[in-house]
Amino acid sequence: MTELNIPRNTVELLNTEDIQDPVLKSISKYSSHPSIIKINEYIKETNTFSFHLVNIDEIESEILSLAVKKSCQENDIPTKILKENSDIFAHIIFHDFNYCIVNSLFPDELKFADVIPVFKKGDKALKSNYRPVSILPKVYAAFLNK
Repeated sequence: MTELNIPRNTVELLNTEDIQDPVLKSISKYSSHPSIIKINEYIKETNTFSFHLVNIDEIESEILSLAVKKSCQENDIPTKILKENSDIFAHIIFHDFNYCIVNSLFPDELKFADVIPVFKKGDKALKSNYRPVSILPKVYAAFLNK
């Protein structure tokens, strides 16, 4: 048998009973895991991400650039209507986006996507021959993908 020189898993899991958020709980619990330590070695403190306030012209431009033929969620406003009335929708989205940025909020409704299985190839009866595709709310999709 070949020796792989992989160290035994001696990761000490931290107590995370007091943390309510499941994502933060996982991050904290496995913070001493070798893969997390390796990731942290490559992350530089200077890498920051920030949002900037948007103006109505940017929003209207994004609305007009949306593809009419792309899928949308069941409750979405159809892209054709958004584009035909971009001057009206731009003002609404302008206030929503800037409010969220100023107040450091992200609406719960935008944290969900419709996930549908899309067939790749092969036997249609095998779930491994499908890939998940997430459909975001159309009004915000252009901004979230930047």
